[in-house]
Amino acid sequence: MASFYSEDVDIDDDDSSKVIRLEEYRKKYAKNYKEGNINLATHPIMRRFDDPECHANQFHEMAQVASVSCLHQCIRGSCGGDPRTGDGCRFDLPKKELKHTVAAVMQVNANQMEVHILLRRTCNRVANLNRYLIRYLRSNHDVC
Repeated sequence: MASFYSEDVDIDDDDSSKVIRLEEYRKKYAKNYKEGNINLATHPIMRRFDDPECHANQFHEMAQVASVSCLHQCIRGSCGGDPRTGDGCRFDLPKKELKHTVAAVMQVNANQMEVHILLRRTCNRVANLNRYLIRYLRSNHDVC
């Protein structure tokens, strides 16, 4: 998964009014962190998936977790990418936002084919994630 909607959206659909903007959650988290306001209510990684402090909407809860632990910020010394543009990032971020998932089969040579899946993407700085790991494991992870 690389798209975050406020409710289940069919694989072939896209509804921009339901897109959850991870950057807004990230700004709110950064503000709380700077103010020293870190607790179960403000830090989604500290919560378990069933804690009462979790957002009532599981999709928003997953977006909060992703905004804190999975949004990539380029650092030349870590990924080699330019912090403003991402140029040179070894993870190839930022990625292009897509309204639909696209599967492509490419011929590598006479005997070999390769499959690439470009996921529907509403955030250009999040890696390909697993929704169950976001919900239960709550840590930085990529499923590429």
